[in-house]
Amino acid sequence: MSIAGQTKDSLLAILHDQLSPSGPVQSIEHLYGRELQLREIDKALSSTGRHVFVYGDRGVGKTSLAQSAAYAHQSSENDPILVGCNRSTTFFDIVETVARRVQNTDPTVKQTSTKSRGLKALGVQIGTETKFERIEILKPTRFNEAVELLGKFVPRHSAKALVVVDEFDLLAEPEKGMFADLIKQIGDQKIPVQFVFCGIGESLDELLGAHGSSYRYVEGIEVERLRFDARLDIIQKSSFALGVEVPEPQRFRVAAISDGFPHYVHLICEKLYWELFYDEAVVHKASKEHYGAAIGAAINGIQQFLRRAYDKATIKNNDENHFILWAAADHPNLMRHKEDIYESYVGIMSKLGEEPLEFKDFARLLSRLTSPACGGILRRQSDDARSYYQFSESIVRGYVRLRAEEQGINLATEHSEHVEGRLTARPRKLYRPVAGWRRLYKKLP
Repeated sequence: MSIAGQTKDSLLAILHDQLSPSGPVQSIEHLYGRELQLREIDKALSSTGRHVFVYGDRGVGKTSLAQSAAYAHQSSENDPILVGCNRSTTFFDIVETVARRVQNTDPTVKQTSTKSRGLKALGVQIGTETKFERIEILKPTRFNEAVELLGKFVPRHSAKALVVVDEFDLLAEPEKGMFADLIKQIGDQKIPVQFVFCGIGESLDELLGAHGSSYRYVEGIEVERLRFDARLDIIQKSSFALGVEVPEPQRFRVAAISDGFPHYVHLICEKLYWELFYDEAVVHKASKEHYGAAIGAAINGIQQFLRRAYDKATIKNNDENHFILWAAADHPNLMRHKEDIYESYVGIMSKLGEEPLEFKDFARLLSRLTSPACGGILRRQSDDARSYYQFSESIVRGYVRLRAEEQGINLATEHSEHVEGRLTARPRKLYRPVAGWRRLYKKLP
């Protein structure tokens, strides 16, 4: 339509190849900023009996790293086996799932081929009927049965099988302990499988707990927020593939808003490219209007749990909770002093041309944002006389930045101060009409 040289089919193909806002990246080629972690995983998976544990905050790209590494290291006969967990998943569930996935992709289940005859109107037809003989898989109920089941089925999968177990943190403590025992037995019995575990956590200790015997078999890989230059790479390479230009101010704003969470970069880029595609004129370059519309579309398309956290924190307050949350998200540091957040708040109110609250009133509202009434969107830690605050879910900060950006308030500008001009998203209708927002609209350019 409106991107020169692109049809809808070619646009979809490029978006599918370059961006993954709704699922993990599975190709190292499109995994940006993770070179060091990939090198450490490569060393671990190249060692016999070693397994990998990828951990970090929600939304930083753990699953993308784990699956990309698994696809890169899986031997060529098959794809890696991907298994997800929930709070009711058991150790035996996962072992059974692995065995069934192997059997579903095992070419040796085609055991016999017999000829049969059938009559048609014009004569006799000889056809071939293939019988599938499958071994019945029973869910193990004892640890040794589980080890035996893996030892029996994994060699059918490939010479070197990779199993990715995602959301490992959701498993109950006894289940984690059984995996600690399993990886020791895999090495002792030389079963040709390596596990790549993924879980939300701040340390390997937090996820493995007291299972000390497993540490020598596991390489811990911490995944932190994406570097600023890697965020820019996603934007630059995807726009280049489409043959469009995303101006430098917009690239820096998308990178800043994302807060190091790849999901936001992928999501905003996807929405921006659709805005370009549906423009009435043929476009080669994104405008401020395209950017503003993309920000609004990204907010509408955001994951529900992120919107719910923000809405619960702000629904009982006219304006101030919005502004305080914006201030809390106005810095790359995850944990900030109460005084530093107040300084950001004063700056935001100055941009709006409004009088800020007194510090004691601000501190009272800030503290209330840690309460269940506000969904505990923030959490507080105290050190002597100073209080530190951070978002309970770090990925929520990116959504907070999106909401501020939608209203023309640029947060986290520390990386883009050298960019000339002020990029302002066009104000859009808010989800929850509140009378107090009228004064905000009057102050926006």
